[in-house]
Amino acid sequence: MKLSWKNFKISIAGAKLSHLVLKDNAWDPGSMTEQARVIFSLVQKANNSSNIDSLKKYLTAPCFLVLHKELETLKRDNRTWKVTDWEIIEIAILEVHPGKGKRPNEFVAYIKVFLKDDVLKPVVQHLPDFSYTLLWTFENHGGWWMLSEMKGRGYPEQNLIK
Repeated sequence: MKLSWKNFKISIAGAKLSHLVLKDNAWDPGSMTEQARVIFSLVQKANNSSNIDSLKKYLTAPCFLVLHKELETLKRDNRTWKVTDWEIIEIAILEVHPGKGKRPNEFVAYIKVFLKDDVLKPVVQHLPDFSYTLLWTFENHGGWWMLSEMKGRGYPEQNLIK
């Protein structure tokens, strides 16, 4: 059996979730992972169309502002995102943080995606298996999980802008 820090963190998050779901149905792991999956596909669709206005109700205000500024910078420099097609290989809850005071409940989703676009694969050759790991943080606002932060490892951003 192969031990990994990621699997250990997923196990800890699962144990916390089983305790939290008894107190609040918002902590349902199935709906949390499905929300992460849906928002990933909506973000990909919005990036491909260069129109992120449809994401406003799925992102926190600071997260939407970051994406909006990034898109404006690309437009100002006469660049756009290349249309990409990423497929989700794995998705798991990596961390859970119950809210305290004004801080809302939040969780971190581990999302591993694979580049299906054969045209872009030669451009991103430094990815050994054309996969990329995302660590997205979601906050609960009024019973609804909203994307609040996007991080990742191995993302060839400079190669996906034309």
